[in-house]
Amino acid sequence: MKIAIVGSGISGLTCAHMLHPHHEITLYEAS
Repeated sequence: MKIAIVGSGISGLTCAHMLHPHHEITLYEAS
C-alpha cells in the first residue's frame, strides 16, 4: 500500500519508521 505522511516531525518520522517494512512511504515536508 502507498502511504503519504505530511510533516517530518517526531510523529511523522515515527509513523514512517513503523510502516516502512510493510508499505511504500512518501514523506512530505513544507520546505
